[in-house]
Amino acid sequence: MGKLPILILTCSMAANSYAYQLSDHRWLTSRAVAAYNSCYPQQKFSTLAAKHMIAGNLSEDFNLASKWLKHSHYHNPTKWIRTLWRNDASYRVRELLAKPMTYRNIGKILHFVQDMTSPTHVIPITHGLGDGFESYKIDAQSLYASEVPCPTQVESPLKTMRTQALLTLQRLRDVEIGMRDGQPWAFSWQLFW
Repeated sequence: MGKLPILILTCSMAANSYAYQLSDHRWLTSRAVAAYNSCYPQQKFSTLAAKHMIAGNLSEDFNLASKWLKHSHYHNPTKWIRTLWRNDASYRVRELLAKPMTYRNIGKILHFVQDMTSPTHVIPITHGLGDGFESYKIDAQSLYASEVPCPTQVESPLKTMRTQALLTLQRLRDVEIGMRDGQPWAFSWQLFW
């Protein structure tokens, strides 16, 4: 399944630092498949293949035994994110890469690449379902309007995860998050370590 690295790269180009709800993961995966199909019309993914990728992608958030007990969805290539007993997201991707490359497993790998474009997955912020992180929606209109260029080079999923995590950290270097003593206050993600 030689399409995987190109699809992964296309997926990462379509993403943009947000916290993702399931509907966002669904949308980003659909967008990545559409962009890939546009770039490579001779090797298009079928509608059925896309449905299996979306199902695999969403299943990673529903696999609570793995998510809470075995593998977190956090990964930072520059620091180890303490999660007590769980491995980081790169271990889950390595596990998936060792399995047969079904469309469902491709969707699962896409999930983690998408997560690396989300600040809450590259800095050590543990967040729950009701904390508001995932109430921010993707601006789908601006992403639809933006053109996803056809990839010129291919990276492995793990290298793409690393690249995307570093880009997210770079975007977060100085983020204005609110007011402090009546003044805008910016701080760096590095304060979390």
